[in-house]
Amino acid sequence: MLERIHREQEDTHTRLKELECHFNELEAIILRGKQQAVCEDEESNKPGRNSVDLQICCVSCGQAISVHVALRHMERCFAKYECKSTFGSLYPTCIEGATRLFCDVYNPQSKRYCKRLQVLCPEHSKDPKVPEDEVCGCPLMQNVFESTGDFCRLPKRLCNLHYCWEKLRRAEVDLERVRALHKLEELMEQEQKVCTAMMNRAGLLALMLHQTIQHDPLTSDLRSKVDN
Repeated sequence: MLERIHREQEDTHTRLKELECHFNELEAIILRGKQQAVCEDEESNKPGRNSVDLQICCVSCGQAISVHVALRHMERCFAKYECKSTFGSLYPTCIEGATRLFCDVYNPQSKRYCKRLQVLCPEHSKDPKVPEDEVCGCPLMQNVFESTGDFCRLPKRLCNLHYCWEKLRRAEVDLERVRALHKLEELMEQEQKVCTAMMNRAGLLALMLHQTIQHDPLTSDLRSKVDN
């Protein structure tokens, strides 16, 4: 069991290092996207601008909204309902080498530290106002997962297709990092339990407290001596 736990710990540490590299790569991609120039031609060729105005119901409030602004409405509506619930802890998060995980804003009324993801906390991290000349900068994909190397160059305030893409991408990476850290914590607890059991299995108190019970009367008692 200890060997299995140690193997899983090594795999989780490797996974955590890969996620930290992915974290840095994502920040570099976001920086490259922000350096792109706004293209007005793409704005005129924006998909769905001249299409039929279809309606869809919001998953949070149930209101009928246009599909063109559905992402914006659902994001803001979800944030409004999310602020009504709290996720707190008595202690702040202290993880060595971790960057931007939990919100950790202290609430003096509840005397708790906020434990939402920092990038997704609607209560303590408001979205900044988007300038008119800021580009969307979302990496464009083909066949769902294949990167084309190009970026969306629509004005960010007008791009409904990639609304809050930076926040969602960062939250996806941060959530995987939190899961890896929770996995390491669980493996550490399992290791401590196994080590404690190994230290106590040959103790005098445990040997004196052992007892054998014969539940089946038809089965011979294994403690009896064999008759010659």
